Amino acid sequence: MNIQTVIANLLTTIEVKEKVRDRYLQSDNKELRAIGSYIEVEIYDLNKALHDCMKVREADIIRNVYRDWE
Repeated sequence: MNIQTVIANLLTTIEVKEKVRDRYLQSDNKELRAIGSYIEVEIYDLNKALHDCMKVREADIIRNVYRDWE
């Protein structure tokens, strides 16, 4: 597995969780709204991990550019 695969998987997971979160937060059921709020925290954490992966990918690209210049 490479960093691009991890990024793609995170993007898919975040997208699915956002849809579930939105559905739960619009519910009349208090428990489902609470679950929706918890999913919001999960999405925040996944976005932090995605951001870190993007930094790694960007560093790899820059490293490769510099290597090609040498």
